[in-house]
Formats: sequence, C-alpha cells, structure tokens
Amino acid sequence: MNKTRALYVVIFSALIIVMGALCVSEYVSDGSLSRRTIASAIGVLVASLVFLAKGLLKTRGQVTDLRVYESEFKKHIEKAFIREGMEKERHALLVGIDYFSRDEYTKAIKQLESLLPRCETSYDVCAVKLFLADCYNSMGARVKAIELYEDIVARNDSYSTAWSNMGNIYNDLGNTKRALDCLKRAVETDSENPYAYNNFACALVSAGAYDIAIPYAHKALELKTNFYQASNALAICYNAMSRYEEAERYFKISVSHGVKPEGLRAAMEKHKDAFIPYDEDGENDEGEEEGSEE
Repeated sequence: MNKTRALYVVIFSALIIVMGALCVSEYVSDGSLSRRTIASAIGVLVASLVFLAKGLLKTRGQVTDLRVYESEFKKHIEKAFIREGMEKERHALLVGIDYFSRDEYTKAIKQLESLLPRCETSYDVCAVKLFLADCYNSMGARVKAIELYEDIVARNDSYSTAWSNMGNIYNDLGNTKRALDCLKRAVETDSENPYAYNNFACALVSAGAYDIAIPYAHKALELKTNFYQASNALAICYNAMSRYEEAERYFKISVSHGVKPEGLRAAMEKHKDAFIPYDEDGENDEGEEEGSEE
C-alpha cells in the first residue's frame, strides 16, 4: 500500500474511532443512545466509507515510488535524460514506464511520444523507443514494434534487449531465419542476458533444433534460476531426443515454478521423438514455445 492510500485508511479509522468513543461515552453516561446520536453515527459511518472508497479508487494502481523503476530498468535508462536541466524529462520517462508496467499502453505511448522531440542523445532516444516498442508489441502492433526495435539497433547495434525482443516477434510471426539471426545477435552482444538465451532456445525449439537449443536454455536457467520458460524448453528438448530422465527433471522444475503440468505434458508429447539433425539453412514455420520479454 502506498503512502497516499495509507493516509486514507488512517483518516477513515480515526473518524470511526472518534464516533465510537462518543457513542460509548454517551451510553456510559445516560445508559442509552439517543436517536440523534444513532443517526449521526450512521451518517459518519456512511460518509467515512464513501471517503475511503473514493480514496482507494483514486490511488488504485499507483506505484509506491517511481524510483523503483530506476533499479528495475537500470540497464535501459541509466544514461537517459541525466544531464543537468533534464529532470522533468527524466521524470516523464519514469511516468511513461509506470503506465507501461500497469498495462495502460495508450497512456504510455502518449507520454513517451511526447518525449521524443526532447531527446538530445542516442541514450535518450533508445530508452524512449524501447518502451514504445514494448507497448506496441503488447498491443499486438508488431510491425510498428519491429520498426522501433530496428531503429534502436541501427543507433546501437549492441543493444541486446532490442535484438532479443525483435527476434521473439519474428519467431511468433513464423520468420524463423530472421528470428534466429536477431536472437543470435542478442546473445552475442550480452552474454549475461537470460531473456536473450531463453528466446533463442525457444526459437530453436520451434525450428526443431532441440540439440542446439539445449545449451542456450541451460544458460538462461543459469542466469535466472526461476526461468520456467527455459526449463520448459529443456523438458521438451530432452523428451524429443528420448532422454526421458532429464526431461522429467526439468518438467518437475517447471511445475515447481507454477507451470500447469497438463499443458507442459501436451507440449512435450507434441515434440516427442521428433528429433532430427537440424539444417541451419532450412526454415520451419512452426512455433509453439513462447519467448519472454524484458
């Protein structure tokens, strides 16, 4: 609960306590409560409940402190709008990220697009466009998202997150070759990005390259131990290659992280005994595994 919501609760509680104390005092003094006191108590209770409800609705969904995004998205925004005199722009970026984090994509897009004319460096532009692209992707506007990711990597070809998210979209669209090219670039530019490794592994699973996918899924799980998408991929890969003991091990890991066992079993059965040596020059338009975004 943030500070503003807590204040509403405190005021509500104080009103109820004061009214209760007055009623108790009158009852102790007179042995009963007058109709006027009872009516007043009901009126105060109703008004207090309305006050509390309006306060909680007004503050619903607000982040406790925008500064949480400073650490959560540090690697994406740490150099954006940090020059002297850019405090308003920095705050506006955090507000846009807050809208995005609360799935209010239309508000986030409006907020972020208003920042574009005020960008002075490549760091500013890339930070704003990354979250714009994420918004459009979340809304299903994948072509627009790709355009923004492409612009980011044109400015900074070592931007692993943009490569990774773009590769994930291409994989969803069935463009396996372009997806694998982007995702390979993502892991090459940041060897500590678990999302890039996971997305690469999932794209390789979609292409039927189970043996090639395994080390990337392992790396994703090494970097992010609760990464159930990576353990899903490993369960599917090992099962497809008839390595059932290992498949069962990663199946159990995924389930322990909340994955529904029947869904994962179905995916494993779909790929069962499907392993053949992968032709990296070929393409496979199937895609069952979902990647993840940063």
